[in-house]
Amino acid sequence: MAIGMDRRRTGLGQLLRDARHRKFEILLVDSFDRIAWSVPNLRELMDVLGKNEIRVISVRDHFDSGASLSGQSVLTASILHKLEGRLGRERFHFGIRVASKNQTHQCGLTLDDVESL
Repeated sequence: MAIGMDRRRTGLGQLLRDARHRKFEILLVDSFDRIAWSVPNLRELMDVLGKNEIRVISVRDHFDSGASLSGQSVLTASILHKLEGRLGRERFHFGIRVASKNQTHQCGLTLDDVESL
């Protein structure tokens, strides 16, 4: 199983190969933080998908690359902000889990405290 911090995600690699061979026309994702680990990475993925004429739809981010551009610029800024927030929380929770397993509680929080954030 791959996690968001792992850059060697074979499923994403296969998806990009399939996109280059135009094996599909639409990519539907729950949210962009499921396929990208940073804003530059998302931009790179969207460039590859766009060059291969793949329409990208993100349910949680309310984004459709096939929609008119007039509303997309406002949505894009919002999406990037949400992505950074979600990824930051994910990295924070991952760090606390690792610290808890190593029993290094430097921040004074328990795992239960973090899970409730």
